[in-house]
Amino acid sequence: MACLRQSDLQGYLEESGPSSLRLTVESHLVSCARCRTAFDRVVATHQRVNAWLSELASPADNIAVDTRGALARVLNRIGPDGHLDRLLAPAAVEIPWYVSLYGSLRDLIRPQRLPPLETTSRPVAVKEIWGMYARDSRSRYMSVGIHAAVFALLMLLVYSVFSARM
Repeated sequence: MACLRQSDLQGYLEESGPSSLRLTVESHLVSCARCRTAFDRVVATHQRVNAWLSELASPADNIAVDTRGALARVLNRIGPDGHLDRLLAPAAVEIPWYVSLYGSLRDLIRPQRLPPLETTSRPVAVKEIWGMYARDSRSRYMSVGIHAAVFALLMLLVYSVFSARM
């Protein structure tokens, strides 16, 4: 039997009650160590997400929600190398249009002087690809013939459309 997909494992965790997916996953996890490892990772991810979500109060409780505090607690738990830091854009991303226009004009009038470029790469000898096949004059004539036939069909089509309108 083929290994389970990630969506099957997630569906198993989200479903409740007996279903064909639950029975399939349970019977396969008994015999496949690779799927058990993947299932353990999915379970750990679900537990972390549920723990983070439980820290946020429900707006239906009519309680003031401290979203900044909850986000700060989640980010502190993840640490400085967390992937969520990449979701938040830095303040320097938004540049007003007039500042950008001024910078572009300044660079146009007086471009920044850069040091000379030092290349460290060297050319590599490669095999010539154009001499791999022998030239065949028939292919040239066939190409011209096919292009001429397609052009003639298009002209015939255009002529028949315009002649039918008149």
